[in-house]
Amino acid sequence: HLELTYSFQDGRYNLSGQVSNLFDAQVFDNFNQPRPGRAYSLKARVYLHNRSSF
Repeated sequence: HLELTYSFQDGRYNLSGQVSNLFDAQVFDNFNQPRPGRAYSLKARVYLHNRSSF
């Protein structure tokens, strides 16, 4: 599992990228069913309120 996050404009905007099962290992759950292979995801987050106003 690897995740990187980049924040800019004083933390108002965040961009994240994640890789699950980084080495594409064959993994099984508790019922001996195969788990998914490598997966990628991207996330964008925007804070709409000023943090100092709460």
